[in-house]
Amino acid sequence: MNGKSIPRPQTPAYPVITSIFQEAFADIRHGTDVATALNKAVITINQDIEDNEGYPSS
Repeated sequence: MNGKSIPRPQTPAYPVITSIFQEAFADIRHGTDVATALNKAVITINQDIEDNEGYPSS
């Protein structure tokens, strides 16, 4: 990264997103097809965002 840091996204969804990606990567390590695991992650993340109405700011 050439000595530069990249801040984490400022969203209340961040903990959910990281948890879902951890699960996807674990599934991939255990043999799940990459596209299948990541598509499942996308669906789950999108559902969480929808369930929380886009995480509106106040």
